[in-house]
Amino acid sequence: MSKNLLSPYSLSVRGYLFGWFCLIFCTSTCVFAQSNSKVSQENRKFSYAQCMRASDYYEHGQARKALSCCELALSADDKNGNAYLLKGFIESELDEVGARKTLSDLERGFSLVPAVTGSRMSNFFDAKAKALSELGRVDEALQTYNKALALNPRNYIAQGHMVFPQSILYRGRASIYCKKGEFRRAIDDLTQAARCNPESISNYMERAKVYVHLKEYDKAVTDFTKVISIEPSNLEAYSRRAEMYKKLGRADLAKRDYVQPDDSFREIFGPLTK
Repeated sequence: MSKNLLSPYSLSVRGYLFGWFCLIFCTSTCVFAQSNSKVSQENRKFSYAQCMRASDYYEHGQARKALSCCELALSADDKNGNAYLLKGFIESELDEVGARKTLSDLERGFSLVPAVTGSRMSNFFDAKAKALSELGRVDEALQTYNKALALNPRNYIAQGHMVFPQSILYRGRASIYCKKGEFRRAIDDLTQAARCNPESISNYMERAKVYVHLKEYDKAVTDFTKVISIEPSNLEAYSRRAEMYKKLGRADLAKRDYVQPDDSFREIFGPLTK
C-alpha cells in the first residue's frame, strides 16, 4: 500500500487534505457538540487544531509528525472521526502498522463522520479498499469502490492542486478486478480512469500491464508510448515498450528504445538485444 510521499499522487492528496479539513471543521463541529457532550469545548478545539496541524505536516511531507498530531487529537477527543480518518490514511501511505490497524482506524473514522461524503472522502474510501484487499477481503474492497463511485465525486482544486477522485477510484477498482481475474473489467475501469485524468501516467501504465497479461502487445505498445509522450524520461516505459516490440518481431524498434533515453538505461535494465 505504500507510496512515494513525493509522487504526483501524494502531492495532490496532500494538497486536498487541507481543504478537506476546513470543510470538515465547519460542517461537523455542531454534530460533535451534540454527540460528544462529555468532551470539553477546550479539548474539542485542541483536537481539531491538532488535525489541522497534522494536515499541514503531511502537506510538507512529514508524515510521522502528522501521525503524532493525530494521536494527540485523539487523546483529547476520542470521538474525533476526522483524526481517525487522517490517521488511517497516513498509515496506509507509510505501510508500517499493517492493513488491519489501518482498516480499524478508517472504519472508526467513517462511523463517526457519516454525513460527509462525496469528492473529499474518495481517498479515504480508496485507502479502506486497499486495506481490505490486502487482508484478502476482495469482495468487500470491490463493494467499497462501488460505494465511493456511486457518490459521483467531482474533480476540484485544493491548495493549488487539481484532484481527480474518480480517476483514483477507477484505478483502484481495476486492481481489484485484476485480483479476481476479471481483466476486461479492469481495462474498462482503467480506460475510465484515463478519461477522468488524461495526464496521469499511472492509468496508462497499469492498463498496459493488463494488456501484456492478455498478450495484446500492440495495445500495450500504444499505452507505453502514451506514458513516454507525457513523461519522456520514464525509463520503465521505454524498457517495457522495447520488450513488447521484441514480442511483436520488431527488434529494430526495440533496439531504438534500448538506447533512446540515456546511457544509464543500459546499466539499469541490461541488454535487450544481441
